[in-house]
Amino acid sequence: MEDTKEFWNTILDYSGNAMTYTEADFELSQVYKCVDSNQDEQIKDVISMGVADGLREPISILDHIEKQGRVLPSRVVVNDISDTLFDQAKANLVNHGWVDKIGNEVIYFLGKIDEIKTEIVKETKVRLGIIGVYNLGYLKNALHLYQKNANIIGTKFNVYPVYLNNDEDNLILEHGETITFDITNLSDNIINQIHNNVDQSKRLYAQCVYTTDKHFVSHYFNDGLLKEVIHGIFIGYDIDIYHEGDNGRYIVVKLQCTKETGNGITLMTSLNNVLGNITTDTQIKSLRVLKNLID
Repeated sequence: MEDTKEFWNTILDYSGNAMTYTEADFELSQVYKCVDSNQDEQIKDVISMGVADGLREPISILDHIEKQGRVLPSRVVVNDISDTLFDQAKANLVNHGWVDKIGNEVIYFLGKIDEIKTEIVKETKVRLGIIGVYNLGYLKNALHLYQKNANIIGTKFNVYPVYLNNDEDNLILEHGETITFDITNLSDNIINQIHNNVDQSKRLYAQCVYTTDKHFVSHYFNDGLLKEVIHGIFIGYDIDIYHEGDNGRYIVVKLQCTKETGNGITLMTSLNNVLGNITTDTQIKSLRVLKNLID
């Protein structure tokens, strides 16, 4: 499967694109609840992965903290895979005043999440993460949405199941057989083929959608097995799952642990299906990188 960077470099107006942005922001509402429920602690670190143009995260989160009159974070970390969107994020952080407010402690990581090797030293007591992805049950609706936006997503579609295979202590994702079709010809028959393509003797972690003409990738997750995978990586964290949005479109995973020492909060977000928009073969490694960044 091709690297997804090529696709994201074509999205020049992320926040103004119905395919990539939703004003409802069901995921952000969960982030705000976490921020609001920890009023007594300073959020010292804000780590935002897959920020696109930066307007939603980290900027909306920083604005929310500021509006509460709280002490501002002392460090902000941002990441994205797209050169064009990342440049927009940098400019937006400047234009919204956050580079001046945070100072030199705005740290930028351009590139794939699984390739980030830098460790960030943290001295906070509470480690809090919010990961937002798409729900497996929303796949049918999504395919119809893709059909309407084929000029953006592409027309040459491939869909395959992803199975979870626990090999002793290892988390392994297996690639199932692929259904190939032109999205302009989407029909109930194709949707049934996708549904029937799942091996019922295996554990379905997600369905992967990718286009060979535009290099778009998305995953739609089984919430139970997603929680199992995250639990196997974020050892010692309390993990809660929420369903948000129309037809349960979003799965929002909240993970939290409290260290024995330190003070303040490290808040990490990866929203709008960032995890789902990376290739299957890098899913587990990317989650381990997220754990390393927050832990």
